[in-house]
Amino acid sequence: MAIGLGSIAVILLLRRLVPAVPGALVAVVLGSLLVALADVDVDVVGAFPTGLPTVGLPEVTWGDVGGLVGPAFAIALLVYPDSVLTGQSLATAGRYRLSANREFFGIGAANVGSGVLGGFAVNGSQSRSFVLRDAGARTQVANLVAAVLVVLTLLLLAPAFDYLPTAVLAGIVIVAGLGLLAVDEFRALWRYRRVEFWLGITTAVAVLVLGMLVGILVAVGLSLLQVVLRAASPHDAILGRLPGTDTYRDTVDHPDAQTTPGLLVYRFDASLFFANAAQLRDTILATIDAAEPPIARVLLDCELIYDIDSTGAQTLTELLDTLDQRGVELTLARVRTEIRDELDTAGITARLAPPGIHLEVDDGVREYEGHTNNT
Repeated sequence: MAIGLGSIAVILLLRRLVPAVPGALVAVVLGSLLVALADVDVDVVGAFPTGLPTVGLPEVTWGDVGGLVGPAFAIALLVYPDSVLTGQSLATAGRYRLSANREFFGIGAANVGSGVLGGFAVNGSQSRSFVLRDAGARTQVANLVAAVLVVLTLLLLAPAFDYLPTAVLAGIVIVAGLGLLAVDEFRALWRYRRVEFWLGITTAVAVLVLGMLVGILVAVGLSLLQVVLRAASPHDAILGRLPGTDTYRDTVDHPDAQTTPGLLVYRFDASLFFANAAQLRDTILATIDAAEPPIARVLLDCELIYDIDSTGAQTLTELLDTLDQRGVELTLARVRTEIRDELDTAGITARLAPPGIHLEVDDGVREYEGHTNNT
């Protein structure tokens, strides 16, 4: 405990008082000298096999491959996000851009190299990355230097590790880990969106309690659930024209927006799929039921509808059936080309009130006003 806390104190003090001095290296030297000279009885790194590794393919038979696929996938699932998130954290602090594809390729190449050298799976370690950052590393030259030192250690310096306390290494990792706890980021999440704040807290707890791999799976699962829940209850709006313009906005946010008697202009801000299609139908019908004067036509703004699944198309068909029974017409505006093709295939376009689809919302409103005046 004393050696570990002492190492932490040395690193933090040197970082504050003499930033140019590598505090981690000083802690390693002092801890090793303490064990060597004072014969302190503590756990040490100890001896390990020396010499350069032999290059060659692992001794794995085809019969072993099936049993290795599952663990290999689990390791990959753990290694990649851990590496990329660490790299992203460093990139944000260093104000440079990170290429996730290059990270993916680099990690794969490193693991191929480790495999032919008889090593274990490698990744962009959080602790080692932040130790390097704290030591002043800025480029990949630091890794080249580390590789040279590893070779020298295997050939010449291995005896020195007989005296290196593991508590010193633990202290170094703890100091590096402090850099991972970005309290300001959690504060920003709390201010921006509480759901994402609690998602971050839950992920952190899951990693600490259940382990890194399970924690990542929990985070992925919760993130996907959040996406589905948000998509299932998207924002929608009844639109009105801003005075003196041809711009249409949400009447709740803009009370001065003017609506057209007998026309419901409705915007749905998400793809239309099985989880939210009923919201579009129910909201339109409920608005028609409560409208005064009665609604004669619905103009659906489709600008943000970039996909419609089979359930969404079926719901639009059911909506058309209900509107026909009530004598209410349906037209669309700002429809994407791919969505128009899907509507044509589903037979929905042919059932719309002429001209069916308008380029802009304002075009649909003017066409309705002209139609009403003519009749």
